[in-house]
Formats: sequence, structure tokens, C-alpha cells
Amino acid sequence: MILEKIRARAAADLQYIVLPEGEDPRTLKAASICVSERIARITVLGDEEKIRAAGADAQANLNGVEVVDHIKRPDFARFATLYHELRRAKGVTLEEAEQTVKDPLYFANLMVRENQADGSVAGATNTTAPTDAAALRCIGVRAGMKIVSSFFLMVVPEKKFGSGGAMIYSDCG
Repeated sequence: MILEKIRARAAADLQYIVLPEGEDPRTLKAASICVSERIARITVLGDEEKIRAAGADAQANLNGVEVVDHIKRPDFARFATLYHELRRAKGVTLEEAEQTVKDPLYFANLMVRENQADGSVAGATNTTAPTDAAALRCIGVRAGMKIVSSFFLMVVPEKKFGSGGAMIYSDCG
């Protein structure tokens, strides 16, 4: 099945992924699986106490998952300054940049931009628009690219849907 192929490829090239939706039980279960099955190295962003409580409620084993309160990181001010530099031409002030970088979506994407993570995965609690906006504003698009697209893969137990229960949903508008 497609998920097994994706897992095998990920395990063969272990990447460092940051998850900005740290209080979501699905995110925490996924983080636990990724670490325990050696699919990826994981950092979850947000309030550590809330994340640990949500993990316990979700019965997600967070051993091996790095939980980081990004607002308390020593490089928070540097990230705010970086975001200000990226968005100054659009009229973003340093104070606005500091507020924006408090949003884990933005902090996670700045981690990717600064090569502190290989990727960021979001969309469990955030819709496409803010998820994509954070990535575009912090990372941008690859040189020569003009079109941005997103999708998610859904696997359902009833095999009559999609291709053997696997479906790809793409935002079309």
C-alpha cells in the first residue's frame, strides 16, 4: 500500500521534521509513530506543559520526540529579526514580526529556511491558506517556479473509495 512505500522511503533517508501544531492529538500520535518507527526525527513546537498533557490524553508516547516552546528559544529574537528583514518591503514592522513569529507555523518555516529542520508538516488544525502563507512568506518558492500546489493523502479503511482506500485531495481554488 502507498503508506508503506512512503514510510520505507522516509526511513531510508531519515529527515528532521518540525510539527507546529503541537497540541493536536493527531499530530502527537503521528510524532510518536514517526519516532518509534524511525520514520523521522521530530520536534513539536508549542507550550511544553500543554503538549505533554495533550500527549498523555491522546496516549501518545512522546519519548524521543523533542518538545520545544519556540517562544522561549534563545534564537527567537533572531528569527523575529529575520522575518522582519524578509517582510520589511511589505511594510512589516519589527513589532509585527515578533508577533508573527510567535505563531508556530511561522517559526517552523523559519527553522526550515535556516536549515534547522528539513521540513515542516502542518494542516491538522490550520487550513490551507495560513499553512501555505507561512511557508511562502518564510521560505518562498524555488527559483524558476511560479505555481504552488498542496495536497493531502487520505487512507480510509473502506477500500471501495479511491484506489484501494487511498485518495489524494488537492486544493483547487
